[in-house]
Amino acid sequence: MAGLPLDAVFLSVSMTVLILAGTVKGVIGIGLPLITIPALSFFVGVPQAIAIMSLPILITNGYQAFASRELPDVARRFWPLLLTLIAGVVLGTSLLVTLDEQILYAVLGSAVIAFGLLNLLNPSFHLPARSELWLSPPIGFGAGVLGGLSNFFGPPIVVFLVALRLPREAFVAAVGLAFFVGALPLYGLLIVYGVYGWAEALASLAAVPPVLLGVKLGERLRRRVPQDLFRLLVLGLLIVIGLSLLRRAWF
Repeated sequence: MAGLPLDAVFLSVSMTVLILAGTVKGVIGIGLPLITIPALSFFVGVPQAIAIMSLPILITNGYQAFASRELPDVARRFWPLLLTLIAGVVLGTSLLVTLDEQILYAVLGSAVIAFGLLNLLNPSFHLPARSELWLSPPIGFGAGVLGGLSNFFGPPIVVFLVALRLPREAFVAAVGLAFFVGALPLYGLLIVYGVYGWAEALASLAAVPPVLLGVKLGERLRRRVPQDLFRLLVLGLLIVIGLSLLRRAWF
């Protein structure tokens, strides 16, 4: 696979990262690209890391959305967010292939740190239902730009949905649907821009089994490990990764 390192260090680290990220996904329902993209980007470029994670992200989020009975209600409720999400992805992906790599590291690191801190602080603010209609489009667009740049749409969307205090099942379905809808144009544009080739496609296919293994492990851990403790450990790890990316961007 031209352009991808296949030495023992890369393969062993990648396998560990994929299983760990899948485990996190199995425990808390999100976090797959937040862990894998920063970690893989230390070995390959950010665009390549995003391409490698395409199939695992599509498969896990598609399952999360389409296996839920909440899907029809969620789609009707959040269609403005989904439409502007797609528009933001188009802009963000165009920036992904033209921006200086140091800027990409800075954006990705800042976003990871912000996501970790917001969840550690656990803001208790509540958005009234009447604000949902006018907030959905800008939230969707901003999440799309971020997703196009870094392959994760989580920070704006997750904070928005938490603030709306959605029931658990509706929250999981909404997150899965948004991430799935945003990922489709992102990966299509990566093919158009020449970032996603046969090498990345094969690597992405190879990444699916360890991620799914991690998801199964996460489902078991969710029943045995206190979720609050596990969540704190995960968020702490994300902040460390974000700081490392900022250091790489600056120096």
